[in-house]
Amino acid sequence: MSNLSVVDSPISVLKETRRRGLARQCAADGIAVLVREASRHQPDLPAAEAVARVAARGEVSSVVAGISQRSYLDDLIRDLL
Repeated sequence: MSNLSVVDSPISVLKETRRRGLARQCAADGIAVLVREASRHQPDLPAAEAVARVAARGEVSSVVAGISQRSYLDDLIRDLL
């Protein structure tokens, strides 16, 4: 994986990469892991909590919330501030 610098995937794919040990390999190789759609794949959680849970994973470098409505974005910003 030496030519790769960033992996961009939805949270559902991150779960499988963890199971297979690929997330650990990405970290060892210095590959950034960007996880998108954090809110969409965890609809039972408030957006801020969904983003925080994904961001708390050690192998994740950055999180994209994946918000589909402006009001959800407003709520996320309010909750994070």
